[in-house]
Amino acid sequence: MRQVGQREIAFKCLYGGRQGWGHIVRCSALAAAFRESGWKTTLWSENADEPLPDFAAKEFDEVTKTMPREAEVLLVDEMYTKDSEFDWLRQDWESVSSSARLFIGIDDMQQRSMGSFDLAINCELGLESAVYRSKHALLGERFALLRKGIGEPEPVNDWELPRGSIPVLVMIGGTDAYRYTDRALNSLFDWRGDEVVPIVVYGASSENRIRVMNTIGRFRRSRFLERIDASQLAGWMAFCSFAVVACGSTLYELAAANLPFLGISLVDNQTAFARKVADIWEQPVVFREGMHHLPLNISYELDLLLERGRVPYSNVDTEGADRVRRKIEELLAS
Repeated sequence: MRQVGQREIAFKCLYGGRQGWGHIVRCSALAAAFRESGWKTTLWSENADEPLPDFAAKEFDEVTKTMPREAEVLLVDEMYTKDSEFDWLRQDWESVSSSARLFIGIDDMQQRSMGSFDLAINCELGLESAVYRSKHALLGERFALLRKGIGEPEPVNDWELPRGSIPVLVMIGGTDAYRYTDRALNSLFDWRGDEVVPIVVYGASSENRIRVMNTIGRFRRSRFLERIDASQLAGWMAFCSFAVVACGSTLYELAAANLPFLGISLVDNQTAFARKVADIWEQPVVFREGMHHLPLNISYELDLLLERGRVPYSNVDTEGADRVRRKIEELLAS
């Protein structure tokens, strides 16, 4: 319940299934920044009946299917919503909410004008300018919305590995419909056998769990992790030599933790980001869009990562959410 005089920000976001989990991860990160600043945070979603991961659920004071009527700020993070629908959404919100002041949109692919919004946010790597028609814009990875826990790693103190072991974080995420967790594990075993110690972080909606567990059994040592929070994940990032991951928003968390990685670009909406990762961060990437029927051969890329070791490659930090919060509060005060 909102306290007397408490300000409210609402997030309109779909999650799971076709939408994936990256959108709700970054909304929850920004929600956490606002909660720390004393705001009430509300998640407005058509699939509000579906369970949220614990790390996200705790950042929202309320989860609802109903348009918030007292929110001062409405932030929309929906990949497939069209510009024209944003126009109608703003009109509807302003017609029912006497508190409505700031309409904010997050975008990824620069295929929408975002002209309905007071503020557009796009944290694309290397982005310095865009053709958005919003009144204001925040661009580039300085505004990446990362969970605070990524900067507060929980050390892994209970596991000593033999000399020469190569701990590798495997984190494909999403539904993993093309079984890339399983493919990556088999590729890692074929590459260095039991020298590799896979640390598998398995998504809440991922499929083929039994297959993955069977493949992990090929290794002498491994860890299978589910439902871990950001601090725990950051601890494993510090523990591992490198990661094998899909080219989604998790890459920003890896960059903030300075963990080298092999990125796997799986679908078309990851391609542009994956190319920038390869060009700007110089991390190896394999492009698999439309080629899921072919074997995954990544030995060359794994050799490259092992040879390079852990060297700095980005300026991403965990302060992006606070930067965005401060800009929103600045706009409200102006």
